[in-house]
Amino acid sequence: MSERFRLLLRKFEMDRAEISTHSIRHSTATHLLENGASVRHVQELLGHKSIETTVRYTHLQIDGLAKIYRKYHPREHELFEAVDEEYLRRFQALLGGT
Repeated sequence: MSERFRLLLRKFEMDRAEISTHSIRHSTATHLLENGASVRHVQELLGHKSIETTVRYTHLQIDGLAKIYRKYHPREHELFEAVDEEYLRRFQALLGGT
């Protein structure tokens, strides 16, 4: 299977070391899970005997979510400084507090 896959990659000028049958399989499983497929369905699709083998793919989802969180959460980047005591006081006043 790998030899045929490699031939097809060459034919379409896509032959790169980082592309393999395993990387395609891994990417497909990750995308399926990220888009709501159940772990059981992905397990069946991949032919894993153990659910634990498939569950490893969910760790990538958690890593991906952590990257998004760090990128956009105000306490995780330089814009956090915009939320200072004055901002919080004015925000509290808008809510009707003191």
